[in-house]
Amino acid sequence: MNIPHLVVGDAAGNFYEVPELYMAGVGFIKPLLPGQNDLLALTDKTALQVLPGRVAIGYDPDLEKYIQLREYNGTAVFPVAAALPQHQLQIYRSAFSMVLDAPRLPGKNYTATGMRDGAFFAAATEISQTAEKQRSYTFVNNLSEADPAALIQSAATANDTALVISNVNGESEDLLTDFIKSIRSLNGDISVYVQTPNLSPTLASTLCNAGVSGLWVSTNSFQEDYFNKLHEPFGSKFENLEASIKTMQDCGGETILDYQVFPGLTDHPREIDAMDAFLSNAAITTLHLSNLAIDPEWYMDELMILALPRDQIGIPGWLEGLHARYPELLSAVATLTQ
Repeated sequence: MNIPHLVVGDAAGNFYEVPELYMAGVGFIKPLLPGQNDLLALTDKTALQVLPGRVAIGYDPDLEKYIQLREYNGTAVFPVAAALPQHQLQIYRSAFSMVLDAPRLPGKNYTATGMRDGAFFAAATEISQTAEKQRSYTFVNNLSEADPAALIQSAATANDTALVISNVNGESEDLLTDFIKSIRSLNGDISVYVQTPNLSPTLASTLCNAGVSGLWVSTNSFQEDYFNKLHEPFGSKFENLEASIKTMQDCGGETILDYQVFPGLTDHPREIDAMDAFLSNAAITTLHLSNLAIDPEWYMDELMILALPRDQIGIPGWLEGLHARYPELLSAVATLTQ
């Protein structure tokens, strides 16, 4: 078999190839061997990370079963995962088991990783783009320190760059609208979108009147319960998401939807049906795909995803169906800059 070997790491951040074991990944619950088409060579820019409080799982070809690896060559070791860049989409998460009182992982994606012939591989795929419709987005995260004129000048030097004003710091509505008006007074043509956790139809209407091109919205799920469990603590509700998109459509604005992919939920038939129902009613201009950046075990417990029937179709099959059903929405998949 030409599957990469398991990679583990120690507490000091050193990585070790384990030639006795193959790498494994997780698409929902059980570990799996990645297929040849599920693997992507990693670049130097991809961050590898050691996962503390967890036990690595690999496949033993001699025993023909998956085993845990707590120690290698006398050193205590842990699972290793890749944090993929935004142009790559996770197929399998890193395979591991939890130990008691394991620390919660920071907000990254944790993709299954292996090593073969001195190179690292991840269970991932490239997100394809249509060249003539590519657009880059620059996120503005601190309005009080941002200079509208400098942002416009920076965008002018890039190829069709749009600004996304990300209201992550909870700036006031007045500051938000004043910032938009400042940009519009300097440049009436640049595309300007707003991302905010406190989205509502009223705010969407206000933003439209201030001169935005549209909304940048994100969802982890098209099922209301799964969305609300993750977003309600931050003031966002699924019903407001739907109504705000409708408001923006009515005033002539666009909506870019960032769908945060998570193997096991995204590729489940219930989620696929919910997605189709949502997109049939919502005026989405562009569907952007990204990896959900979150501790996977915490996420599955918090949303009770484990209660789903085990009939996922897999991320490659989901992607194939998605491109067949929504070719125009996906033709302008964006690249992101910070």
